[in-house]
Amino acid sequence: MEELASDYGTSKIALLEYYVSSDYIIDAIAERWNDYGLRYTPTVCFNGLSNWSLTDDYDGYKKKVDSERAEDSSIDITATMTTSDNTLSLQIEVLNNSEATLYDLTMWVAIYEDMGATHKHNVVRALESRADPVTGLAPGEIDQWQTNLELPDSDLANVEAVVFLQDSDRDVLQAGVATST
Repeated sequence: MEELASDYGTSKIALLEYYVSSDYIIDAIAERWNDYGLRYTPTVCFNGLSNWSLTDDYDGYKKKVDSERAEDSSIDITATMTTSDNTLSLQIEVLNNSEATLYDLTMWVAIYEDMGATHKHNVVRALESRADPVTGLAPGEIDQWQTNLELPDSDLANVEAVVFLQDSDRDVLQAGVATST
């Protein structure tokens, strides 16, 4: 997956590596692991709960990613981040471009770090959901969220953020990588 993510770039795929048994585990990851009902590592999940695979090769993953990317999204996510000392600040906007109101959405931000080693280029170091779910987002409506995350054990020069929106079935509807300002 890392090779495919590198080939596609962050404008086409957001790869998050959740560690469930190492120095990189955090409580939020353990909760998601249990919530998803996963039991084996490595397991690759595409867009949340649905469409996961225990093993596959480059071509198999590429086919799944291309299939997911072929679907249109009615949501635009724009996120910017700034860093200062050990804190990462995010400004997030979500725009509903569909013709229908979207209900019961959970907005997440995952902070990941390139640790400089194979299978450690997208290690999730912080994972936070917005405390108040988006109960309804009308067509053309924009929702905003600002959050600050402290990362005392990370090299902020190697850190990026991805914002994603999940529906009540825990399927990821859209994701976007934050740009640095």
